[in-house]
Amino acid sequence: MNKAPIARQQARGFTMVELIVTLLIVAALAATAVPVLTGGIGMRDQAWRDGALSALRHARNIATSHRRVVCASFNGNAITLTMAKRNPATACDAPLASPDGKAVFASSNNSEATTAVTLVSGSAFAGTFHFQPDSRITTDFAGTATGQWRVVLTGADDIAIDGVTGHVR
Repeated sequence: MNKAPIARQQARGFTMVELIVTLLIVAALAATAVPVLTGGIGMRDQAWRDGALSALRHARNIATSHRRVVCASFNGNAITLTMAKRNPATACDAPLASPDGKAVFASSNNSEATTAVTLVSGSAFAGTFHFQPDSRITTDFAGTATGQWRVVLTGADDIAIDGVTGHVR
């Protein structure tokens, strides 16, 4: 009697060697991709610092060139600028648009970024810097409360503000 050979079924799936090689490739890609991705977050935080610094310097320049008080308000992770319509004035009542025409001059796209203004010396910060026409920076509209402050940003260098000289760095 002739017996017919038994047909062998093909195994489905991957071999152990194929799975291990795939995991090694994924691990190597992850090891190189993670630093690149976190570097992008650092660049985003540095861009927020540069935008904030630019907004504060722009406020100072507008205040001295227009001879008007310019107010820079920190609203979370955004800076908006407003300007007094006349001099002397009691309020910053005219919005000052950014160069791209938006109301917010600078903002952070990092939802985890924090911004805090700490007092180095002088008057406490109340949420708005007032850039005076004589280039001083104060925390009151009358221009009497000067000081030195440090804007602390997550993931970026601090911004130092000297209210007496009007220097922002």
